[in-house]
Amino acid sequence: MTSESTDIFGTPATDGHPVAQVWLRDIHQDDLQRLYLFQLDPEANQLAATFHRSAEVFDAHWEKILQHQSVIAKAILVRDLLEGCISCFKSEGMDVVGYWIGREFWGMALRHERCNCCSSKFLSDLY
Repeated sequence: MTSESTDIFGTPATDGHPVAQVWLRDIHQDDLQRLYLFQLDPEANQLAATFHRSAEVFDAHWEKILQHQSVIAKAILVRDLLEGCISCFKSEGMDVVGYWIGREFWGMALRHERCNCCSSKFLSDLY
């Protein structure tokens, strides 16, 4: 995937207007504060069976993700608003796709479809 903005199908913006409402782009340093706040949510952690990270641990975790050559990590944007992130990585020899959506976006139409499309795009980019 390239660092320019593309829709979930890899189509670049046309005349500055998105082809689709859902966009994937590289994670920017200024996204990390919002992603950190997303992962502090107790209900989200319960649903994902995870624990929130301290700011220090979170920053170290994302530093590793962003520097690791075999990890694909993208911001999920809807109408230029950071909704969450999605990543694809190897774990125990298997391809794994993980995502985190901010709770204020839960229950919106196409939530699962967005992630399924993103997952399919990620997996196709791995091969």
